[in-house]
Amino acid sequence: MPALALAAALLGGATLLHEQVPDTLNVSAASFEAAAGFVLLAAALVTLLRGRSVEAGLLAVRSPRGYIAALAFPVSAGPAVLVAAIAYAERIGAGVTLAGGALALGLAPLVSAALPAMGASPIEAQRALWLGVAALLAVLAVGLIVGGLRAV
Repeated sequence: MPALALAAALLGGATLLHEQVPDTLNVSAASFEAAAGFVLLAAALVTLLRGRSVEAGLLAVRSPRGYIAALAFPVSAGPAVLVAAIAYAERIGAGVTLAGGALALGLAPLVSAALPAMGASPIEAQRALWLGVAALLAVLAVGLIVGGLRAV
């Protein structure tokens, strides 16, 4: 659970800084939204093509970088998701974005526990979860890209 708490703190912090980040970078909200979409799409495609996230691969080989446990699940607190949270908070508001992030973080352990109960091995369940989340992130990324490019 410490990894989940860290993920929630990172996601909440990024969401609450949604106005400061684009201003600090001196970019418009629309440009930031499109760029966030491209970053999120790239991360989702890596996960879809490899079958797992880069961070999860580091954890699987017992990398000394154990602090990245919160980032091992692509929806929790990876850099691409944090950038997307900032973009969505700018578009739809911090409250709605925080609620969506809390829902995703709350459902992740439940789905992760339910998949093995449905007969999948833990490795198959984990892979299915990563691929499903990556596909969802790809769809969200396309939405950010289209919305950002329309507004520019």
